Amino acid sequence: MKGMEGDLPSYLRDVAESRKAGLSPEKCIIYASERIRDPTFSKVVKAFSNQLEWGVPLRKIYENLSQTVKSFSALIHFRILIEAIESGGGYTASLEILAQSSESSYNTEMEKKSMLRPYFFIAFMVTVLSAFTTLMVAQTFSGISENLQTDVPGGAPSPKPASEEGLSQSKLFAIGISGQAWMTGFLIGKISTGTFATGFKYAIILLIITVLAIVVTQELHLSPSSLLGSPQA
Repeated sequence: MKGMEGDLPSYLRDVAESRKAGLSPEKCIIYASERIRDPTFSKVVKAFSNQLEWGVPLRKIYENLSQTVKSFSALIHFRILIEAIESGGGYTASLEILAQSSESSYNTEMEKKSMLRPYFFIAFMVTVLSAFTTLMVAQTFSGISENLQTDVPGGAPSPKPASEEGLSQSKLFAIGISGQAWMTGFLIGKISTGTFATGFKYAIILLIITVLAIVVTQELHLSPSSLLGSPQA
């Protein structure tokens, strides 16, 4: 509901300014609903104005809005708008305060997002780097365990496949990192937008990146020793 929350302050400002011009509260809502806005928000406010023109009670209009509008902030402002019109006749001061409150809330939310955006980037980078480094270290320990088990006393080491213990350790690390990426995505989404829907999207992105890291490290046998080069005898 990003478009709705973005257009709500200007909508309430249009209602307040129309009321200052002397229009009735109902006419103010109808006039403000005719402005070109986000398609999702326009659909909601046009339904609002149409029901007003048809004579639907304000309480019933709010019940209908609550079934279509999923933004908690937008529902609160619509509720206050309806209460201001129903109880006080839509005084200019009340509508002005409501418009200012909506604008202040929107500006605060945008400032919070802009301040937290660098930290979201850091969270993504930390998750990706921790996935690669942890899997590379796990690959190194698996290689060490394999060498210890395949060395033959008094002769050259005989190559053998990786032990089941090493494979289970790698799988355990992979599962743990995948779970961490999934929870980190949910946390980032919840902090950024306040909803788990965005967190689900971020969680999927981080999980895909983590799975790619697992595949790359396992298929290419990446480890610190392979990147730095084995010491020559």
